[in-house]
Amino acid sequence: MRTHLINRLFTGAAGLLLLCGCGGGGSFRGMMAADVYEIGLLAMAEEDWNKAERAFEAVLRTSGFERAPEARVNLGRVLFAKKDFILARAEYQRVLDRYAADTIAPYASLGICESLAAESPRVERDQSSTAQAEVICAQIARDYAGTLIGLDAETLRGEMYDKLAEKDYSRGRYYHRRNFFDSAIQYYEGLIADRPESKWVPWALYQLVTISEKIGYDDDAEEFRKRLIGEFAESEPAKLLARGGDS
Repeated sequence: MRTHLINRLFTGAAGLLLLCGCGGGGSFRGMMAADVYEIGLLAMAEEDWNKAERAFEAVLRTSGFERAPEARVNLGRVLFAKKDFILARAEYQRVLDRYAADTIAPYASLGICESLAAESPRVERDQSSTAQAEVICAQIARDYAGTLIGLDAETLRGEMYDKLAEKDYSRGRYYHRRNFFDSAIQYYEGLIADRPESKWVPWALYQLVTISEKIGYDDDAEEFRKRLIGEFAESEPAKLLARGGDS
C-alpha cells in the first residue's frame, strides 16, 4: 500500500545540514522551536522516526508555534511510519478539529483514510475496519475530487471495496467446498449485486456456473456462462471456463 511518510510541504531543505551538530539525544532544551522543528524534518527524511517524534512533540508543547498544524500532521505521519495507526489517526483528527480552515487540513483528511486502510486486517478476519475505511475514504475522495488527495483516497477506497468483495467470495468458497450450495450461491450473488465493479465478480460468476451445473440447473448455468463470457471475456475465470478447467 502506498504511504505518505514525508510531508509534501517540506521547506528549508538547504538549512537542514546546519543542524547536524545537534546530536541524537532526546533533549531540545534551550533551542528555538523553529530549530527543533527543522531537526524533526531532517530526522523524518532520514527515517529516524523516534527522533522525529520527539522533535515534533517538543514543538507542539511550545505555545504559539506558528507551524503547529504542519508539525501535528508530520507527527501523524511519523506515527503511521511506526505502524501506530490508531495514534496517527488521532493526530490527524486533532488537526481537523483545531485547524479545519488551514491548508494542511486536506492532508490530515487523507491521513485518516490511510490510517484506517492500514488497520484493515487479513481477509479471513472480521472486516468492520475495512468497511469503515471504505466509507471514510469515499467521503474524502468526494470532498477533494479532482485533486491528488482525492485520487489517493479513491485508490484506497477501491482497495477496501475489493477486499470486502473478496471477503464475500471467500465465504462463498467456504460453503461451496462443503457442498452447502444455497449458502454459497447467496454469497456469490450478493457479491455481484452489492459490488458489481469488483474484480471478484467474474470469479463469483464462474463459481455460480460450476454450482449450477453440479446441481442440474442448466438454464442458470448457461445464463451465468453467457454473462461471464459476454462481460468479462478477458478475465482469467472466463478463459478458465473456456478451457473447461477447475478453479
